[in-house]
Amino acid sequence: MVEVIEEGDVFGEGALVQPSHLRASTAIAQTPWKLAAIDETRLKFLIENTPNFALEVMRSFSNRLRRFKQAMA
Repeated sequence: MVEVIEEGDVFGEGALVQPSHLRASTAIAQTPWKLAAIDETRLKFLIENTPNFALEVMRSFSNRLRRFKQAMA
């Protein structure tokens, strides 16, 4: 296990923004959950039309990166 994401976190965005569209990892749920799947077209629409959505995606990614860096320290 590399990390545990928290409620509201975003994952899988890398496959939507990288030219190769390849996933870098796999997610496995440890508890029951609800997932909102978003394809590239919908992601672009949400970013262009909902600035707060874009900020939340960036905040989620930033938080995950910080947790990862802290775990490596």
